[in-house]
Amino acid sequence: MSSIKQGESMSSTQSISGGDRRGATRRSRARQSASGESRAVQQLRELPVDLLEPDPSQPSRHFDEAEIEALVESVREHGVLQPVLVRPRPGGTWQLITGERRWCAARIAGLPTIPSLVCSYDDSTTLKAALIENMKRDDLSRVEEARVCATLANEFGLTYEQVADRLGRSLGGVAHLMSLLKLPEEILELIERGELGIHHGRALLMAKDPQARAELARRAANKGWTVQALQARARVSNEDPAAALDEDVPIPVPGLYSDETGIATARAWGNLLGAEVRARIMVNGRVRIEIRFNSPAAALAAAGRLEEGLCRDSGNS
Repeated sequence: MSSIKQGESMSSTQSISGGDRRGATRRSRARQSASGESRAVQQLRELPVDLLEPDPSQPSRHFDEAEIEALVESVREHGVLQPVLVRPRPGGTWQLITGERRWCAARIAGLPTIPSLVCSYDDSTTLKAALIENMKRDDLSRVEEARVCATLANEFGLTYEQVADRLGRSLGGVAHLMSLLKLPEEILELIERGELGIHHGRALLMAKDPQARAELARRAANKGWTVQALQARARVSNEDPAAALDEDVPIPVPGLYSDETGIATARAWGNLLGAEVRARIMVNGRVRIEIRFNSPAAALAAAGRLEEGLCRDSGNS
């Protein structure tokens, strides 16, 4: 049984400037905060896998099946390289604070024991340490990250700035993450499954009507709408929900194409057909060309010229 003391140092000669300095400062504060939460003595032990149990209050309990399978193979070949963090519970069991994926992989791989750091955190400190550790994971979804931030703010009374300092994040990043939790669970599930992105979620917050917001989310996921297209539909939904959900209604998408591009497209088609042409951006990012003729005869004549040109080009190829 050995006593573990953790610490980190940074070279005083390392040069950091601009945004790097700010990022390094946030990361340094996060490390200091995490170490401040971890002052209890930690002992490294080999504990029976069957005597460990997950913490029901953990913010993340959804694991990717493929990643777990890969981790199981690694555990079978190399063992568990990084100890899990646990605390003692009544009855001779230990509760996981961090490392539930490693524990699951060890169970599946059939390992009898697992390296564990045993600590004596109280419930409040345990949860806070677990939340901060959880945010270091690469596979944590944005919704899970948002819930971690919200728990730190709501359960421990931290301000957004304090949450950002604890996690090594920017204040704006934390605020944007937590704004996602204003969305209903149906939409949050779409984001967690990767069918919508975090920026889609923020675009949906622009829609005030809950029913229109939910339907826009479903259509954006099914149709693969861009963030800009979803923003445009969300704005329109506040004035005319029916029009926002009608994909046959062309709605301009600001910023998707420049005005110069639209004008050039309309001019090129207008010169080709000898008619007035307008180019509009549809919700799915496609371009709708509207051609206006003074009479049916003019429209037929333009079609004939276009057909002749296509046939001539086909014969020359």
